[in-house]
Amino acid sequence: MTPWEQAREAAVTLRAQTLGEVRADASGARRVDLAIEPGDWPASWDWLPGGTTLVLVVVATEADGAPISPQPQSMAHRALAQAHTLARDQKFQEWIAAEYPIGVLRPYEGRAPSPAEVCATRLRAAIGIDTRAQLLIDPCALQRWHALLTKWADHNGKRHWMPARLMPLIAAFEPEEGDGQ
Repeated sequence: MTPWEQAREAAVTLRAQTLGEVRADASGARRVDLAIEPGDWPASWDWLPGGTTLVLVVVATEADGAPISPQPQSMAHRALAQAHTLARDQKFQEWIAAEYPIGVLRPYEGRAPSPAEVCATRLRAAIGIDTRAQLLIDPCALQRWHALLTKWADHNGKRHWMPARLMPLIAAFEPEEGDGQ
């Protein structure tokens, strides 16, 4: 029996409702609390020790049970979400501070800026935008964003996927010494 056949045989259908919003922890893992419908939780699972891995197949449904298809995100929307997420990542904050040093930032609303705010400021300066939302409307900013992600991925020894149509445009973007500083 193949692993997929074993999984299909062991599968249990549960109805659950989310209790709150999906959130990301420090590692980037998504967390959500679920309320399992009465009678749907298999009694045989009551003995599962903490840390047991459960493989979940999740289908969001309407009230009538009809599946909801996830809305496809545009490349620009994914870039905007990545920019917001990476601005809170400590390793990215350290990397971008070394790659794109900027002067002293003025206080935000009478307080010192948070590390994420400083990182977001560096990120905007590095790709030449005033607000990360410009990634949604400025194709050149999106190209520069992918170039920045490629440099970040290279720094981490990872490969950054980039749409093929952007590759020739990205190759032309290499900031001059002193740009964005």
